[in-house]
Amino acid sequence: MATLYGGQFFNILDFRSTPETFFTNFVNTKVQEIINEGCDPQLEDCSTVPTPGTLALFGLGFLGLRLAQKRVANKS
Repeated sequence: MATLYGGQFFNILDFRSTPETFFTNFVNTKVQEIINEGCDPQLEDCSTVPTPGTLALFGLGFLGLRLAQKRVANKS
């Protein structure tokens, strides 16, 4: 987000010289932005993923990783 609109920013050129610093600044900026501009459940456009849906997404992700791991193991 541009500072003109009250958002925070980070300098992408820092990535070339100090990737760790860039990454830390980027994460801190985005986390603070999420905290400041978080989802308000009372708004119509805001919806949260219910716990069963979240668990299902994680489960499918882990299943996909396991299948990919088996596929790689079978090739070698």
